[in-house]
Amino acid sequence: MHDQRNPRGVPAAHHVFLGEAIRRHRVTAKLSVEELADEAHMRPAYLLALEAGEIPATYDVLRRVADALVVPTSSLVWFAETLGHVDAELADGDD
Repeated sequence: MHDQRNPRGVPAAHHVFLGEAIRRHRVTAKLSVEELADEAHMRPAYLLALEAGEIPATYDVLRRVADALVVPTSSLVWFAETLGHVDAELADGDD
């Protein structure tokens, strides 16, 4: 999975981890999909696709989500990278 890339050349797992970071922050903030989508000025279906890792986030979208969650954008990126490292370590342990 680490070598797979989406059509834009971004490693496939990166936007999956970013989506998971967004979802976990949303749940921790006790916001529904609809509430966060409204605060971030996007459709709930779009937010769900982001959280599911089905689509990558642009910086503007990521910034709007972070602002709505009242966290720094860098916090979402850091958490996504942390999830990616944990996933890689678990995958390496399967060898």
